[in-house]
Amino acid sequence: MGINNPDVLVPILDELDDKFKRWNYLASDIANESEQLQKISFDQLSSKKNKVFLLSNQVEDDFEAIKKVKDQISNLERQCQKELDETDRLKKQTSKLLQSTKSELSYWNEELKKAISWLEKAQNRLKKAIVNLQRAQDEVERTAAIKQNAEAALYRCYNRTRTDSKGNTIEPDCSSEENRYDSAKANYDHAIHQLKLAQEEVEAAQEEVRKAEICLTRCRKGVELSDLSVKLASKSDKLAIEALGKAEKSEEECHSAKMHARNAEDIAFEEKKQLEKAQSSVNRASEQYDESEQNSKSALELNDSAQNYCSKGTQELEVRVDYLRKFANSVSIHPKKANHNSN
Repeated sequence: MGINNPDVLVPILDELDDKFKRWNYLASDIANESEQLQKISFDQLSSKKNKVFLLSNQVEDDFEAIKKVKDQISNLERQCQKELDETDRLKKQTSKLLQSTKSELSYWNEELKKAISWLEKAQNRLKKAIVNLQRAQDEVERTAAIKQNAEAALYRCYNRTRTDSKGNTIEPDCSSEENRYDSAKANYDHAIHQLKLAQEEVEAAQEEVRKAEICLTRCRKGVELSDLSVKLASKSDKLAIEALGKAEKSEEECHSAKMHARNAEDIAFEEKKQLEKAQSSVNRASEQYDESEQNSKSALELNDSAQNYCSKGTQELEVRVDYLRKFANSVSIHPKKANHNSN
């Protein structure tokens, strides 16, 4: 049978119709899959954009936080430097004060030694003066007794008058008694003078002892106050050393914090670089997505057109097949006419 025979054409057209339908289903599946892939790509791109956005905000927050920390560290660094300068100046002052108080204590210790030595000399002088005063008093008593005896002997001599044969009064020769009295009186007067000098020496020695005791009291007070000053200055110097150590430690901590902040800033810059790379990648992906979306739209449009043509072709084939079947049925009813027509 020839190709014009309906019995041959109908199966061929049926097979073609099945192919059109399979292709239509396949095209529909491809379109659906394309839409699903496009949606997945869109979701992934949106997720990446969201992550990049969040990372961008995080990096900005990190930079802002680092800036605040750096500002705080700068303020702390200035304060630490100021504190270090102040404590260093205070340490120098306390060291100078400690040296001064030690010198003052040494001075008062020397003055105390001098005062003790002076008091010892003054006390020895007073003891010696008291001994001399006692001797002078004894000498006065001794010369006074001699003078009194000489004076009594002289009076007795004066009372020894006698008369001669003519009745004239003969004065006694008392020159020896007078000499003894004059000598005794001179010795007594000298003893009185020495007693006066001894009394003056005792008074002078007593005054010197009083002054030496006052000086000793003042020197002891000076030593006491100087010793207290040394203790206070030593404590101040110790506190200044501790403060200086703390200030130096604070400076080290500020330097360490500055290094950590610098490292954090370096990390933030590296994160920013990575973010820029990610942003660039997302931008490229977005461009590719836009291009893909456009291509998908075009493909979907072409697919829709093809499906439309396929549907129309299928409908046309169905009409043709139906017509051929009807024709084939009519031929089977009037075979002679059909053969005649075929010839």
